[in-house]
Amino acid sequence: ARRTGRSLTPELPLLFLDAAGAARTRHDFWQTVAAVFRDNYFGRIREWCHEHGVPSGGHLLLEEDIRWHVPLYGDFFACLREMDVPGIDVLSCDPAQSPWYTARLASSAAELEGGVLVMSETSDFVEMWAKPPRPVSPAQFRGTINRLLLGGVNRFNTYSPFRDLDDADLLRLNEWTGRCSLALTGGVRQARIGVLYPIETAWTRFKPSAQGTRDAGPLAARLATTIRQVDDQLYTSCREFSYLDARTLIEGRVRDGELCLRDLAWSVIILPDTDTLPAAAWQALERFWEDGGAVVAVGALPLNSESEFPSAALRGVSARLFGREREGEHDIPSWATNARGGLGIHLPQGQEVRLPALLDLLLNPDLRVSQGPSPIRMARRAVRGQDVFLLINDSPDRWQGTVSFGSPGRAGDLLDPGTGDLLPLAAAAEVPLELEGWGAVIVRLNGVSPVGRRQISFPGL
Repeated sequence: ARRTGRSLTPELPLLFLDAAGAARTRHDFWQTVAAVFRDNYFGRIREWCHEHGVPSGGHLLLEEDIRWHVPLYGDFFACLREMDVPGIDVLSCDPAQSPWYTARLASSAAELEGGVLVMSETSDFVEMWAKPPRPVSPAQFRGTINRLLLGGVNRFNTYSPFRDLDDADLLRLNEWTGRCSLALTGGVRQARIGVLYPIETAWTRFKPSAQGTRDAGPLAARLATTIRQVDDQLYTSCREFSYLDARTLIEGRVRDGELCLRDLAWSVIILPDTDTLPAAAWQALERFWEDGGAVVAVGALPLNSESEFPSAALRGVSARLFGREREGEHDIPSWATNARGGLGIHLPQGQEVRLPALLDLLLNPDLRVSQGPSPIRMARRAVRGQDVFLLINDSPDRWQGTVSFGSPGRAGDLLDPGTGDLLPLAAAAEVPLELEGWGAVIVRLNGVSPVGRRQISFPGL
């Protein structure tokens, strides 16, 4: 009542029922939860820590699905941003279950706050308590660590007993983790793609569920699915990206077709099934587009602001940016351009698979793998004046092939995290690699090659 001027009691049924006014009630209720929890839990811990000269940190819970973020935190990303060392927990050491995308949420929150360290509490808890217990090999532990490193974790702790590893296995795993963590700590993630964390949309769609999130509603489920589909398309196509929130859109500066915040800059912003943002965030996206930036809406189109549900003004934004006033008019993509080279594209629900091809039109690739579809995945940072690439083999099978990194004329070196050996690289093109199952390599190239937007004529998709 103090925040909105309205009593909750007469609106309480609208948290559960789809009726007129439900989107506004849910938005305002969960926004209140988010602000109170952020300030009075994580905010107070951080304040106490700063008064006593120590950083705040730890890990949150049930990070993987945005539907859990609403009832547990109000705004999971905002809580991460209140931690000096944001962290996650990972309860399985089966690499296929290792949530690199939650690591990316935590590391993105850290970089937006100017933080350096990101933690994961990583263990084989699930395998230990399986009936019967399942063994975890050294390679599987390594594959799990690789995925979390790629997501942005650079500090690890564990309570795993490492049941099936001897002392030599443990030594090799610790050396692997230490070498990779050291090489990837600091600097700036070289991401020109920003993916919105659409918590405001989640607020309007989430219905309290008696069984976890099972009854949270079909639109909330669609949102969670779309986020994961966007993540997976970027992951498998070796595209580096950061998560952004509405606060970043509002506080960032638009300059030469990029959204900039300190030493971070994004030239493509992806909106996963996003229909609700503060009006100032929608306005920031429009300025970004007008200045030459690219905005990709996957699924939903602009519908609500923080005060209008729906907002008549956002129909105009949708038409200007995406060439479409409302979703559902067509099942094919639409787009709009402007004189500065700005591009807005709407990919209707079910068209997420077009995202890699679209990004190939808009951005030069960070990495080319000569053998076509492969299990190679990538992270990229600028550290101490060098381009630093982590390449992982995200499969249990040995992989052999060649890779190329942007400008082919640059020299550098290649680090084998298993042995610590450094091999000189005379050029960044057609680099031969042979990676064991769940293997990895770190490539450091002299200088930092920019990842610029391609200015293209856009006849269609």
